[in-house]
Amino acid sequence: MRLLPSIALLALLAGCGPPLVWDRPQTSDAIVHADVQDCRRMARQQAFAETWPGPSFRGFPARGYYARRPGYFYHDPFAKPFFEREARESSLHDFCMRARGYRLAPLEQASGGS
Repeated sequence: MRLLPSIALLALLAGCGPPLVWDRPQTSDAIVHADVQDCRRMARQQAFAETWPGPSFRGFPARGYYARRPGYFYHDPFAKPFFEREARESSLHDFCMRARGYRLAPLEQASGGS
């Protein structure tokens, strides 16, 4: 039992590492910043659209809802919950940046732009 706190501390410290930044050779810091913001905006919109919990307007059900009878919508228990949005947004942002040719690199090893 005395060994448990030491093992927990070592496991916590093992997950620590250098800070990571998005890096692409011969890309200025302004372009990197603009790409990060653009990918963040697109990922936020897509994740929100995929997990929006409420019914849409004009009587049509939103994703995750179905109608048993006209005018009444019931939530589909197998639809993506709204609370998964943050994880989905993060994965979409990473995908967008990698698709643009960026990679995550430790701050010390980043090319630093031109």
